[in-house]
Amino acid sequence: MMNYIVTGASSGIGFELSRLLCHEYGNEIRVIGVGRSKERLEKLEKEFTRCFKYIVADLSSLQGIDNVVKEVRNRLDRVDVLINNAGFGLYKQIIDHSDEELITMTLTNFIAPLILTKKLLNLMRKGSIVVMVITAGIHVLMKNLPIYGATKIALHYATEALRYEL
Repeated sequence: MMNYIVTGASSGIGFELSRLLCHEYGNEIRVIGVGRSKERLEKLEKEFTRCFKYIVADLSSLQGIDNVVKEVRNRLDRVDVLINNAGFGLYKQIIDHSDEELITMTLTNFIAPLILTKKLLNLMRKGSIVVMVITAGIHVLMKNLPIYGATKIALHYATEALRYEL
């Protein structure tokens, strides 16, 4: 049985991707969804009891990121696919973002995927897959989402470097 980790699984792309994976491959894979909303994650677990399990965590803090790593290591002996999907953006100009918003967005969108990848590598074997969900918007200036765009461009750059390191 293959083990998938999907961050941002309690809403949006991560929620729908987790549903799709379990619906299509539920007898062949196990999905560990990571998200902030226990209620939404429980909904997926009830719908896909055999396939889907979850970790409630906030990836906008180093403690939240470390908790995910610890939980994954406690539950799994290997990770076959890591999908770093969690992320968020705020429709504000740069000068209107609070310091806290800048920090939490950078942690969630850029730092968390890198730390999770780095710290879970020892559970991944040759042929394992790491997916970084970025956005096509990195190729144009997103005037209404400047910090979101900046964090995703940074993640894209780091992902390109990781291709050569791994």
